[in-house]
Amino acid sequence: MKAIVIALQGLPASGKSTWARQYIEDRQGQVGIVSRDVIRRQVFGVEFQADLEPVITTITHGMAATLLESGRQVLADATNLRREHLEAWSRVAVAHGAGFRVVTMTTPLAVCIARDAQRPHPVGRDIIMRMAAEWCRCAACDAPTSAFVATCGWYAQDGLLYCHPGHAPGGAT
Repeated sequence: MKAIVIALQGLPASGKSTWARQYIEDRQGQVGIVSRDVIRRQVFGVEFQADLEPVITTITHGMAATLLESGRQVLADATNLRREHLEAWSRVAVAHGAGFRVVTMTTPLAVCIARDAQRPHPVGRDIIMRMAAEWCRCAACDAPTSAFVATCGWYAQDGLLYCHPGHAPGGAT
């Protein structure tokens, strides 16, 4: 199995962790999930604390490096909504001679909010709405894609969002 970093991307409660668990089901021992949420809880006993995020990044990248050096795939389970986060994961992959790809969850905003509300430690509607407003803009025309997120009528390619496939590089018109 070729070493690769797969960065999962999406709003909280969009299904990233579920996707990761399903992906490794038939690949046990060959793929490692690196989850910021799990590390936060396991190492620091918190759901989120802004000043800890640089430390969490160092830990996740170190875990990924170890997995890649042992010939395993890495699933980077985090929101990865900012371009710089994807670029950082890409650099980790390149530094270890691994491939890189992004899997974007296009779960409707209303579904994410409803799922989050059922969690023992919800992120909260307001935070998810803010994250969606910041992330959900067409990479080609900068149109807000919040309406598209709500109806799941948007398109993702290489970790970027487009309001329709025709705006994506090489997309149909």
